[in-house]
Amino acid sequence: MADESPVTYESLQNNKNFLAAAYHSLRSLGEQDLTEDPKDIIDTFLTKRRYFDINLGSTIVQGNNIINLPKDYQKLYSYAADQIKKMPMAGKEGGADLGPAVVDYALGGLSDPTNLVSIIAGLFTGGTGSLALQAGKETVKRGIMAKIKSMIGESAISKYGKMIAVEGTIAGVGGGAQQVQSQNVDMALGKQKETGSLFGLGDYDYGKIGLQALLEGTLSPIAGIAMGKAGRGVQKASKKIGLTDAIRKSVEIAVSPLIKKTSKNSQVISDVTNILRNNLVPLSSLDEVSVRLTERSTGETRPIQEAVEELALKMDDRLKAKFTDEADMQLVNKAMEGDPKALAKVKKIDPEMETILNDWRGYVSEAQQTAMGASYLSKKVRGIYKPKKNTPYVRDIYEKFEKVERRKLKDFLALPQNKNLTEEVFEAVKSNKKNWGTDSGLFNEKGMPTYKTEEDRVNTLKRFMGELYGEDPTKRKKRGALKAKKDIPDSIKKVFGYNFSPAVRALETAKGVIDSSNRIRLGSSLADSLVSRDMAIKADSSDVASRLFSEKTGTPEQEMVPLATYLDPKENKVVNELSPFVFRKDLVDAELYKIYVPKNKASLLKELSQGFDGRFFKDEDSKFKDVIDLFSGVQGYIKKNKTVYSLNAHARNALGAIQYTIGSGNGMGIVDGYRFWKNATPERRKEINDTLSKLGLKGSQVEINQIMSRIGDLDMSKDKTKIRELILNATTFGVPALEKTRIGKKVSKFAQKVYVATDDLGKIASYFRERKRTENIWNGRSDEQKNLLRERFTKEFNIDPKSKNFDSKLLDEAAVQKTMNILPVYSRIPRILEKMRGFPLVGSFTAFPAENLRNKYNLFKLAGEEIREGALTNNSALLRAGGQRLASQLAIASAPSIAAYTYNSLQGTSNMENAVRKAGSPWSKNHANAIRNDKKTGKYYTTDLSYNNPDQFSLDMIMPFMIDAFNGKDLTKNLDKIFTDIAAAQVEPFLGPSLAFQVGRFTVDAVKGMNNNNDEDTVKSLIKAYKIMEPGLVQMAREAGTDLGMFNTKLASDIPLPEALGGSVSGLERLLNPLYFGEERSRFSDTNDLNDYLARLGPNWNYGIGLAPWSFASKEKEFNPKKNFAFGTRTVMKNADNDFDTNKTKIKNTLIDPSLPINYKHILTMYDDMLSEQFEAHKNVASLISSYMEFMKPLEIKKMLGDKVIAGPLSKNGITGLLSNMYIPSDGKLLSRSKEMLATIRRKNPSIDLPALVALFRQVERDYLRRSLSEDVPEELEVED
Repeated sequence: MADESPVTYESLQNNKNFLAAAYHSLRSLGEQDLTEDPKDIIDTFLTKRRYFDINLGSTIVQGNNIINLPKDYQKLYSYAADQIKKMPMAGKEGGADLGPAVVDYALGGLSDPTNLVSIIAGLFTGGTGSLALQAGKETVKRGIMAKIKSMIGESAISKYGKMIAVEGTIAGVGGGAQQVQSQNVDMALGKQKETGSLFGLGDYDYGKIGLQALLEGTLSPIAGIAMGKAGRGVQKASKKIGLTDAIRKSVEIAVSPLIKKTSKNSQVISDVTNILRNNLVPLSSLDEVSVRLTERSTGETRPIQEAVEELALKMDDRLKAKFTDEADMQLVNKAMEGDPKALAKVKKIDPEMETILNDWRGYVSEAQQTAMGASYLSKKVRGIYKPKKNTPYVRDIYEKFEKVERRKLKDFLALPQNKNLTEEVFEAVKSNKKNWGTDSGLFNEKGMPTYKTEEDRVNTLKRFMGELYGEDPTKRKKRGALKAKKDIPDSIKKVFGYNFSPAVRALETAKGVIDSSNRIRLGSSLADSLVSRDMAIKADSSDVASRLFSEKTGTPEQEMVPLATYLDPKENKVVNELSPFVFRKDLVDAELYKIYVPKNKASLLKELSQGFDGRFFKDEDSKFKDVIDLFSGVQGYIKKNKTVYSLNAHARNALGAIQYTIGSGNGMGIVDGYRFWKNATPERRKEINDTLSKLGLKGSQVEINQIMSRIGDLDMSKDKTKIRELILNATTFGVPALEKTRIGKKVSKFAQKVYVATDDLGKIASYFRERKRTENIWNGRSDEQKNLLRERFTKEFNIDPKSKNFDSKLLDEAAVQKTMNILPVYSRIPRILEKMRGFPLVGSFTAFPAENLRNKYNLFKLAGEEIREGALTNNSALLRAGGQRLASQLAIASAPSIAAYTYNSLQGTSNMENAVRKAGSPWSKNHANAIRNDKKTGKYYTTDLSYNNPDQFSLDMIMPFMIDAFNGKDLTKNLDKIFTDIAAAQVEPFLGPSLAFQVGRFTVDAVKGMNNNNDEDTVKSLIKAYKIMEPGLVQMAREAGTDLGMFNTKLASDIPLPEALGGSVSGLERLLNPLYFGEERSRFSDTNDLNDYLARLGPNWNYGIGLAPWSFASKEKEFNPKKNFAFGTRTVMKNADNDFDTNKTKIKNTLIDPSLPINYKHILTMYDDMLSEQFEAHKNVASLISSYMEFMKPLEIKKMLGDKVIAGPLSKNGITGLLSNMYIPSDGKLLSRSKEMLATIRRKNPSIDLPALVALFRQVERDYLRRSLSEDVPEELEVED
């Protein structure tokens, strides 16, 4: 037999059989941009094969496409692949160039879902060779594979290969699954005997599958460490082949740059850097201990505040039921003040009220004891807060200055006890003209009346009563008490709402202690902690502090700022504006004012102490502030409508919390928490609940806190006009007004409580697992290490090492720190997001994406540190902890994509995935879309499995790469577009127009439509505004009614509405839910299938229990190929056509005006840009058609394009060109053939040489006409002057 000539890279470029086989098989696999250039053919084939070999997603997707090819095309592919296999390795003589091979393997490996987490984790363990590692992965595998074979033996691999292969494939990730699909392809190509499915245990080469699965597990720091007990066995095996020492050494070398101390000489930080750091960077990444002290300070009193709020609600109910007149109110007030006779009478009237009052006293006493814990609390305040046996602490309150919803003034004055109150106020003013005369406007500075008539007096008095009564919580914050009690007449006290409601008084008393003491406790604990950690110094002046701090820390002298300052009563201004804390001078011990911190540290601590109260505008800019506060409030209520008042959002919140918990490596915490709650006593449950609240873990749900901060801006606004309330309710579906009703308050409170509780449960579950893991790590530490940690804990948190359960407190704090670093926490979002919360062009849902990025960063950093320290100290618990985190994150991150690919393969719809991405919803084009084929109806439905994935925002940074890699695309060709898409996706949540702004914009558009008598534009704009503000529950009810046909009845048709709104309720339904391109409305009665009905609303069970974590709460949508194609083409062509027509008009207007100078260079450059945009749009439509060719026959597509309704903006010439993969525009899109335009120019400006003009237009058109849509846009036209 004659020797075959060697196959080389060069010889294949001249091998016609290979080129024909490769070209036709590549085109059949979707490479519609492929040219007939031999080098392009072989390079494209090589790229796809490299991605197939190294990228699991590409193995699955390309494998399915190859398996589904017609037999003739499979033979072509098989022949081409065989020739490629015979070629020498890249970089060797006769092989392809090494550079492109390295890039392909690198990008393919980076975008592999099973490698992604390892690579990201490598960044946090200092790994700098990720690209080289992935590019050389196959070479490394060969060497280790040989070593494993020699160590374990071929027989053992064959024996256990089947078990490893099955388990690896069930997991859905890793080398085992990749090897299975590779063998599936070989079976389809006739290279391996096909005898059955894997789980049928046919003739797969289980030795190869098991070996690759074992190899992947050994190579990966995730799999080997994270297998728990099984992982220990892998670790032992890896030691035998000399891997452990090498890994440990590489980890140590890799992380060394991260653990080097920053130079102590870098003290000078610019003001710009401070601003960026303080506002853009999450504070938790700057000083963990200070942030935790803040969270603990707030959390310590949270259980008290929550308990008192519940008691106040109960008290209010009892007051309405049993204590109805003014005498009853005074009786309860006296009982609160400790009057035993009054308490006895209360008990006689209502024993439940007596119990409430006793419980309330206990909580207030607890708040006082907590306040006394501040080390720098002044003696004066200690005397006030010190609990007294028979005299409970109770505040006198004025409802005017509290955040209390008061009844209208006319209703207040209508109460029997207030019948003569207006005249009583007048008499009080008249008898105290000096204090109240000028304030009221009734008397001048000389004490003379300002009114001329009785009518003037009544009107002025009426206005003054309104001023006295109107709520103004801003004054309480700015001025404290209005005047000394002795200066306020009883009648005016009554108007102010002096102790009017015992329930409000009870609540405000507790809040008064909590609010006033929290900042003092925080300032005290920070002072002690900073001094202990050598981050602050105690001194008598700034100069002395600078010198002492320099000597103590070994740093150059720098400007020092007092940690706390006070308001100078004489000057009425803050003594030091740079100080983080401002107190009333007599509230804290003078020693606190002697604690100094570096200036740059002070700016950060100031941000920390202010929380989210600071804004980027001054309070005196009141008009601007009122507008911003209104925007902020509208934004808060609309967000509430879309979250708190949406069942789907509640379900998504719960599923997201579960996935976030699992992804952080704490999935077993859900089981731990369940077992604890099941077996613990009520007392023990309350103890744990209060502990977690005090540690700041509970109540940190990001969305709810963002909502409440925005609604809170309305309370602090000075604008209380009726027009503001009208705008607020009109733009938020009337929710603010509804929430003021009794039932509205209860519904709101319950819904919020459930939403927060769901998030809290996830955090509690994570805490349970982190606590258990932390204890295991602690037990593995040496006594020396434990003592160092105890000493550090004492310094940081001022905890006495001799206190009870000291070690337990240390472990609690460590577990909470880890939990709050890897789960979303409101207090840790970048300050700028909240400071700009009312600005209309700041996104609506900013907190979660920002926290997601912080959480992922911290998770990988924590896992890297655990693996590093575990490897260096032989602490197996640390190794397992880091490994479990990475393995869990891998599972959660890749699960939706793997689930979608698996489901689509089983459904036989994987060939529709590209079409769904390109013709479906734009926001889900990079998501994992499950495609269901309804066998009964023949229709297709899609569900976005990424919708419930809490990590999708982070995944959006790499999904465009992964999708192209899965399809074997050359990533280097689309980097610009990919990075543009990624940048847009990452910026959109933060800089997109807010929901409030969108409602305002569409409302303005509606008003414009009304002014122009354009009913269609008006209604469209109003419907857009309505759908934005519509609460989720209302939307679900509306959609359910539509599905059930409730709006299609005779009754609905008979209910009249304005013609612009459809003429009837049935007509309104058609406006709210329009039909397009001949589609028919789906009704429940069409199928009577409850699952289909629910899936359209959100509770989506159509994809089975296995996919429920991702499909439930994600609405199922029909994918109608024709309808979606029509939408797709219109979306692609709309901007290009509009721009072309606009610029064509500009060119025509320039050319028809004889008075205008004509710049032909500018006109031709503009025309070139117009054609360039048109060409790019046609390329995108061609790409859409290419995706349809994966599941539709060419004749079907041609027939579909023949339907004018479907083709839409595509011209007959354009369709002909698209089907031939060429750019052939209509005459209307070629200026040289635009007869109407040319005729107008000839008529209005005969001086223009028309043939010469047409020749110039054709010069531009020459580069575009009949150009292959596989090619790039022509280079920019060079036009001579």
